[in-house]
Amino acid sequence: MSDTSSFNPFDMFINSHQQYICEDDESFQITLDQFGSDSENASFEEPFASPIFTDDYLINHKRAISTTIAQSSLSFQSATPPPNIHSVKSSVNMKQKPKNRIPIMVGSNNSHEDFDFINSCKNENRSINPIDLEFIPPDNWLSNNVSFGSLVTDFFQRKNNASTRFSHKLFNALKLTQSDPTYIDLVGVSWMNETILKVNKRIFARLLGIKSIEGSFFHQQGNFPSHGFFEIGRGDIKQFCPPDLDLSSVDFDETRILIHSDGKFTRSCKEIDIEDCKWASGKPLR
Repeated sequence: MSDTSSFNPFDMFINSHQQYICEDDESFQITLDQFGSDSENASFEEPFASPIFTDDYLINHKRAISTTIAQSSLSFQSATPPPNIHSVKSSVNMKQKPKNRIPIMVGSNNSHEDFDFINSCKNENRSINPIDLEFIPPDNWLSNNVSFGSLVTDFFQRKNNASTRFSHKLFNALKLTQSDPTYIDLVGVSWMNETILKVNKRIFARLLGIKSIEGSFFHQQGNFPSHGFFEIGRGDIKQFCPPDLDLSSVDFDETRILIHSDGKFTRSCKEIDIEDCKWASGKPLR
């Protein structure tokens, strides 16, 4: 009869389990041993590290347990490329290739007139020849057609400087409407006779991209007074306007009637005539 006092029925299970670990899970056991290592020189590949996706390729992320995950581990790329914003130069030269930019819209009330203005800027067939119209300064222009939209963004809405002075913009805008009256509703300025001009302040401000209309145009140090213009109000019509000048349709809330005090800025003036208009007196001649 065999001795059963030292027999343990679980020995078979233990032996079998040890054999199972050694034969089947040796790699897993090694990994567990590595997790328990505190050695600074321990180098291993973390089995549970999260993958990252960069440029549509799966990259295994290798790091130690104590490694901090960088916030830039996941790289997201927008499907839409960032807009290409053109830098604004200090001067303008329309001899360069015009850039198609969106006109600045200030004080827009989404009126029918504003939509017509935007559509006219987008219409490449609406073009002019600046040299034919005697635009100033003449060195800035080529004798070829320029779209109205390019003229707005690359000249009228440029910051005032030596090549884009307010006097240049006013002179060229008046030349444009004098040549083609259909531009009056887009430009906002026109000659009523040889010396008197009419300014729709909102339309002209839209053309130039000006926000503060009253301050920029008609304040004591605004563009019109500082260039020698003074306003003809309702009470001044008989004194400064000839009897045959029809002002019955003028909305004096939206429209200003102006005349140059020194008589230099007129319908037939040239560039040389208005060179010294800046900071001229805007007081009327009595």
